[in-house]
Amino acid sequence: MIKITKFNFTLWLTLSLVFCFFQAPSLWAQIQVQTELSSSTLYLGDEIRAQLKVDGAQRGIKLKFPQVEGLSFRQLGRPSASSQTIIVNGKVSSFKGLVYDIGISAEKIGTFYIPGFQVTHQSKVYQGQSFRLRVKAVNQQSSMKLLTEVIPSHIYLQQPLLVTLKWYIQDNVEDYTFRFPLLEQKDELQLELVENNQGQKTTSLTVSGYNIPFHQSNEVLKGKEYTTLQTTFRIFPQVAGDFRIPKATMKAMIQVGTERKQDYFGRIVRSPKLESTFVISEEKIIPVLALPQKNRPHDFTGAVGQFDIQLSSKINRTKVGDPVEMTIRISGQGQLEKMDPPLLSGVEEYRKNFVTVDNLQPGDIQGDSITFLQVVRARHEDVERLPPVSFSYFDPKQEQYVTIHSNSLPLQVLKTQRVKISDIILPQRQLASAMSKNFQETGRGIHANYTFADALETQTQSWVWILFLILPPGTYFSCLILVSRKRELAGNKALIRSKAAKTMQKKRLKKAEQLLPEQDHEFYMELSQALSGFISDRLNLGQGELTVMDVKKLQQENKIPTQLSGDIREQLESFDRIRFMNQSSTTEQRQEALITIQTLIKQLDKEL
Repeated sequence: MIKITKFNFTLWLTLSLVFCFFQAPSLWAQIQVQTELSSSTLYLGDEIRAQLKVDGAQRGIKLKFPQVEGLSFRQLGRPSASSQTIIVNGKVSSFKGLVYDIGISAEKIGTFYIPGFQVTHQSKVYQGQSFRLRVKAVNQQSSMKLLTEVIPSHIYLQQPLLVTLKWYIQDNVEDYTFRFPLLEQKDELQLELVENNQGQKTTSLTVSGYNIPFHQSNEVLKGKEYTTLQTTFRIFPQVAGDFRIPKATMKAMIQVGTERKQDYFGRIVRSPKLESTFVISEEKIIPVLALPQKNRPHDFTGAVGQFDIQLSSKINRTKVGDPVEMTIRISGQGQLEKMDPPLLSGVEEYRKNFVTVDNLQPGDIQGDSITFLQVVRARHEDVERLPPVSFSYFDPKQEQYVTIHSNSLPLQVLKTQRVKISDIILPQRQLASAMSKNFQETGRGIHANYTFADALETQTQSWVWILFLILPPGTYFSCLILVSRKRELAGNKALIRSKAAKTMQKKRLKKAEQLLPEQDHEFYMELSQALSGFISDRLNLGQGELTVMDVKKLQQENKIPTQLSGDIREQLESFDRIRFMNQSSTTEQRQEALITIQTLIKQLDKEL
């Protein structure tokens, strides 16, 4: 029988309490859901933000929006993982979980009851708190105006579309919230600001979270004078059909006079009286037309706009067969980064008189021009010029294809003398003797400097002796290189990651394949990690999951080809919609997604 002394009992109790302290969180941990609204009042046509905090889990969460007639909910980007500890008045609270940003918009006015957002984790459903939302109509008599202007009224693919935002103000604005949903597509539309060349005063405004310069001026609208703030964007819609430019919204607190209030010391003072107002611009629908097939030139490479072409070269005198580098400069308005070089193989005079290899390298963009370098070689001495280079593009103003021609350049081509074997060996140019396989002694020529008898004997050493001479040092240096290489690999983490990238992605794809039959959310998460993980390992990037913006940046740095970058971003965006917006897919769709990712990784393996 074991006797438990007081000391042993105390030690046992202490150890038990320590164990319970460390194990307790896993025993009673649960998910807590909390919702915070940016405003309890929503204007018709506007969108307010709700922040949903899910405390207790950072993975495996599925979000479900409530069904409320007249209201629409959408998830704004990916949820962000957050961990924080807050101490208020000596009380410690902590949060470790996911934070969702949710947009709420309305289709009609009224007061709505929202039962709360639901999240599912490990087959358990957790409900957030309910809340009420009041939807008000827009004040048509507001002193503010917000307009969206679009030029032109219709466009062709790859033609730029100019979108101008104008904010008309008459009162002092104390605070504002400016939203323009088009900015959420800025990467897809290749959105860029149009610079102001009129020397106007510039004011920076925050629009949908972006700081954007607006040009300030005074303007009269319907007999009333306004202070006008405006900015212009240039965008390139990528798909033919009706392109929708969403409404811009402005919610502001404006001063409408003064009112009597008590200050901190109880004195009556006059303070600015503020009033909330909301304005909204009209939605615009712009037809985007595909480029016509009729009358398309054979050398058309996809350029859209208005252009000029110029040919130049530093060489005006050469010999037959020598390289001549010429510069082709194309200037004008259009998407220069998508422009391909003119094909010389399509010009008859170049095919006849020059040896050409079409240069497929991207051009050098400087301002509103792009420069291509091309090397040609004259075939014969009758060539007198570098012929004009033709370039075809589609002019959206004329709505037709245009072919332009560059200038030509004078070129003097000298005859090249070809030296034959007979010219070197036989001064008397006896062709039969020149082709003889036997060496002959001669009294003239360079080769006559050595006239001893052993000149006619074979001087070739046995390959066995050569092998014995090369083998020892060759073996030594091979081992030295092998050891150095292993040391280099052991210290080069980037190279190790790059080498292991293929093995890691195979494991991830195998895991995704196991999840294929039933688990929708986990399947697409593994696919996304397989694709982004392969890119991160190959390029030695951070350990986090790649975003669409990261892929776009890699494309701009010429680390990923443009076409491949577009395919990758398209897949990541589709996965995010399924993972974070409660969309579902069939087994066939998941199988197709798996095959697509496998194909993209094979292409990346060749490119990276």
